[in-house]
Amino acid sequence: MAPQTAWFRGLSWNWQGKILEVLWVLLLAALPGYSLARLGIRGRLSPGSAGPILCVVLGAVALPMVFWFQGMRMPPDRETLLFELTMPGIAEELVFRGVFQSLLNEAFGQPWRLGRASLGWGTLLTAALFVVGHGALFDQHLRLQTSMFAMMFAIPPAVLLGWLRERTGSVWPGILVHNLVDGLPLLASRFL
Repeated sequence: MAPQTAWFRGLSWNWQGKILEVLWVLLLAALPGYSLARLGIRGRLSPGSAGPILCVVLGAVALPMVFWFQGMRMPPDRETLLFELTMPGIAEELVFRGVFQSLLNEAFGQPWRLGRASLGWGTLLTAALFVVGHGALFDQHLRLQTSMFAMMFAIPPAVLLGWLRERTGSVWPGILVHNLVDGLPLLASRFL
């Protein structure tokens, strides 16, 4: 809701906000005691990550495609398609799974194991924040708007992306999956 700078005026999507989200994560990583690796921003994945990534991709894209096959079509313009295939996944995964999940797991530990991934309260709290963040938003007049449908729709990706972050040791697979979830129905609507 910040005033848009000249570069972003006239665009339909919140490019400026998403870029600012990425920048604050990178600034945090530059502070003493923090690093990209501490926040899960690393290129090297844990051994045996290919299978879990494929399973999460299949599971995560199934739900939006079910809605698409039932007739929910969203023919996008170029800006919408480019935005949804890039910015939400990059910004939200860096913030939610990179910063929140990493630091909350450090604070509360990771006492549980599921599918060769160590999980903790940070994973669960981050999933809850992700769900609320997708269904409870402020409009331009700062009135709270909620959508139970959006929250319910966000639960499977929130859980899968949190687990994937811990299983692979990196946020990059989650960025890919997140962008597929957001962009695949749009691609299908545009090209099929």
